[in-house]
Amino acid sequence: MHTVLQSRSFPLIREVPRGLSVWYDVQRLACSRDFGVIFDVGANVGQTAYGLVRYFPKSEIYCFEPVRDTFNILCSRYGTMVNCYRLAFGAERSDMEISTFSESELNSFCEVRASAISVGRERVVDTVDGFCETHRIETIDILKMDVQGWEMNVITGAANMLDRRSVRFVLAEVGFRARDRDMQDFGELNGFLDKLGFELCGFYDHFRWGPGKGYLGFTNALFWLPG
Repeated sequence: MHTVLQSRSFPLIREVPRGLSVWYDVQRLACSRDFGVIFDVGANVGQTAYGLVRYFPKSEIYCFEPVRDTFNILCSRYGTMVNCYRLAFGAERSDMEISTFSESELNSFCEVRASAISVGRERVVDTVDGFCETHRIETIDILKMDVQGWEMNVITGAANMLDRRSVRFVLAEVGFRARDRDMQDFGELNGFLDKLGFELCGFYDHFRWGPGKGYLGFTNALFWLPG
């Protein structure tokens, strides 16, 4: 499926069901396959980069991962295809510790659930605005965030870019239970972006759990700033 949808020769048509590929849906909403700058915040070992380099081969892709061991794996896999930075984003530039875990997807600045086993702590934080100013980036076409409950801090640190309407799409991992502190609450992020004019476009990559997989644990939410 992805081989067909990512091909530049395949048209961006509404007949393809929405939800099959977030990146195809993004291109279809924008009516273009040509994107400039993409931020992958919380890149981990390149799970998102895998799709980005295939759907957006001509884009300037920046992958941010603060944890040394995970960052090294990311670089070994995608360092020749994307710009890798050992860096985390927050609401302000600071020297903060991130808790690291044996399951690297759980690495977070937030309080994590008791079942997670910590293996250490590391430090590094900048802001999206600061990075864009330093690197003279005027527009972020896609801001993807998967930072285990730290998403509102990242988005707060992009206030200048958001005020200038210089972020076109936001893709963020979200949960639906306020008590899950290591997951960004959907309602909070949706309310924040709604005030800025973003539209919710869909949910992708659902994680279900419980009896018969009846509960929706978390998912990726796509938001778009039209116009």
